[in-house]
Amino acid sequence: MERTAKKENCTMSGLIRELYRRYVAGEARNEFGRALDVLRAEAANSPAGKLSMRQIDREIEAARRAKRSKARAK
Repeated sequence: MERTAKKENCTMSGLIRELYRRYVAGEARNEFGRALDVLRAEAANSPAGKLSMRQIDREIEAARRAKRSKARAK
């Protein structure tokens, strides 16, 4: 480790701090990936998971239209 610290031109403390930062970042990325996998599985099993992109676009447009009409009514 001392050779690596010298090669990287940093202290042992700085090297360990950087290793820990990368470890924590990797763990966060892994946790995010697991959460994303769960959300994708839930979405695939929901009724919305059976819609085509065209149907989803129509639903979004209808929701936006409804929101605009509510805003105008106020």
